[in-house]
Amino acid sequence: MLDGDLAWALATDLRFEWEERDRELFAPLVDATIMRVRSEELESIARPVAIALWDELRAPIAETLAEQAKRSEFVAEALADALADLELGPVRSRLANYVIQQGAFDLAEHSFFLEDCLDCIEDGLGAAPPECHLELVGRAAAALALQGAPTFGEQRPDDDERRAARARVRSMAELGLESLPRLAPALRELAAEPLPPLRDDGVLQAVMRRRLATAAHLN
Repeated sequence: MLDGDLAWALATDLRFEWEERDRELFAPLVDATIMRVRSEELESIARPVAIALWDELRAPIAETLAEQAKRSEFVAEALADALADLELGPVRSRLANYVIQQGAFDLAEHSFFLEDCLDCIEDGLGAAPPECHLELVGRAAAALALQGAPTFGEQRPDDDERRAARARVRSMAELGLESLPRLAPALRELAAEPLPPLRDDGVLQAVMRRRLATAAHLN
């Protein structure tokens, strides 16, 4: 059986180009990756994606490994175990699952922009004085809202757009309650219902601060 650490090491070098239709399949896993969900849960979320893509994924994984084995002694030594692991199918194959997780990580890196990682903000909430917390939480909220709707805040949003942005932040916060125990509850509180007046919408205000900061940086 392919060792988990070995399977992950192989998967990190198996990079594939994902089509737009694949990105929809990956979306729940990308969100979980952004919110630092535990590895056991990531495996569970990745499994349906592996099943859905198995017919088009199995052969490229095997072929890529075979090509890498010609140039890498490490891959050559692991090749037989890796191919045997693939024979287990998408439900049981560690390698297939980790390839999907690596794909989600790559997609998250591409789509999610934040100067400081969420882990850094989580740590900052533990170290910074309380008066700094709102700014830290707002920075995360803005990034999460814009990751779901990149044009949000370019123009004055209507109530439905504000509700959607806040719902996005809340849903991401729910994913991160265990992995980001300081940040996630604070995000949930910032984006809580009912919808506040425009001037009191902390998510929108955070997005606008981010847009202003980005514009100032570009100028």
